[in-house]
Amino acid sequence: VDVARGYLAVGTRSGRRLAIVGDSGGQCGVAADVASAGGLSVPDLGAASIARLGSRLPAGAARDNPVDLAGRGEADLTTYATVLDDVLADPGIDTAVLTGYFGRYGTDNPALTSHELGVADRIAATARSRDKTVVVHTMAPHGAVAEALWRQGVPATGRIEDAVRMVSGLAALSCELPGTTDLPLPADEPPIRPGYWAARELLRSVGVAMPPARLARTPDQVREVASRLTPPFVLKAGWIEHKSEADAVLLGLRDEDALLAAFASMWARLGEGDYVVEQQDTRPGCVEMLVGARRDPALGPVVVVGLGGTETEVWQDIAIECAPVPTGTAQAMVARLRCAPLLAGWR
Repeated sequence: VDVARGYLAVGTRSGRRLAIVGDSGGQCGVAADVASAGGLSVPDLGAASIARLGSRLPAGAARDNPVDLAGRGEADLTTYATVLDDVLADPGIDTAVLTGYFGRYGTDNPALTSHELGVADRIAATARSRDKTVVVHTMAPHGAVAEALWRQGVPATGRIEDAVRMVSGLAALSCELPGTTDLPLPADEPPIRPGYWAARELLRSVGVAMPPARLARTPDQVREVASRLTPPFVLKAGWIEHKSEADAVLLGLRDEDALLAAFASMWARLGEGDYVVEQQDTRPGCVEMLVGARRDPALGPVVVVGLGGTETEVWQDIAIECAPVPTGTAQAMVARLRCAPLLAGWR
C-alpha cells in the first residue's frame, strides 16, 4: 500500500542512492540504519554539495550524508527547503528523505502554519525542478502540511520504515531500463527434457560454463568415465530433483575406487537411471548461487537469483523480476541481495 500510494504521487522517478536530511542526529542515524536494511545506499555527498551546506549550517553540523540541520531548521524553517535543494542538486543522489519535526510546527503553534505550508510548497517545487523524489517522515502525518505535501507529489509518512519502504519499492519499479521491452524474444524451442543432464546441456548451449562430466548407468561405464575425468569426483542421480534429501549427490570422491564404491551404494538404494559423474570444482572462495526461471500463472515468465545451496529455503535471500531481464536489471537484482558482499570478496 505504501509503494502504491507513492507511485500514484511521484511515479517511478526514484533510485537507491538516498540522501537523508534531519533535524536530529538520532533520527538521522535511525533513518540511515533503516535505509541500509531496506537495500538503499546512503552515499557520501560531493565536495561542492558539502561546501554549499557548510555555508548554510552551523559549525559542527553533519554535512556529508546524513545531513543534520543542528537546530538551523528551528531557527529558520526555510532551511528545510534550501538544504533539500542542495542535496538533490548532487549528481550522486537520486532521492531524499526528510526526517524529523517538519510538518509539526504549525500543529503545535498555529501561528506558524502559514509559514510552514509555504516551505512545504518550496519542497514540492524543488522535487519537481530537480526531477527527483522527496519523501517526508513527519511527526504529524495527518496534519495540514502532510496533506499539502501529498497533493503536490511529496509523500509524507508517520514512520521512517514506511518512508524507506516507499523509496525502495519505487526504486525497484524504476529498474525497468529503457529498451527492456525491445529485447528479441527467443525462437520457439522444443520442451526441455526433465533431469539434471538435460539442464546441463541446455545451459552449456547458451554459453554457461559447466564442469566436465559424463553419463553412466553401469559400473563399467563409471570406470570408463573415471579414466576420462580428473578427481575428485562428484556423483549425482540425475533424475532426482532434491538430491541432498535423498543422499543422491556425493562430493569429494578422491579416486576411481571411491567413485565405484559410491556408485554401488547409490545404485543399491535408488536403482537404475542416469547417473552423472562430474569433476568437482575445488577453486577457493567460490560462492554458491541460485539462478532460475519459471512461468508464473499470474505474472508470466519470471527470473530469480539468490543465495544457493542446501539452505536456500531457510535464508530466502532472493530477487525476482519479470522477464525479459536485460543486463542492467540482472546486475541490480544481484546487487540488492543480502549475500552480494560475498561476490565482491568479503574479508
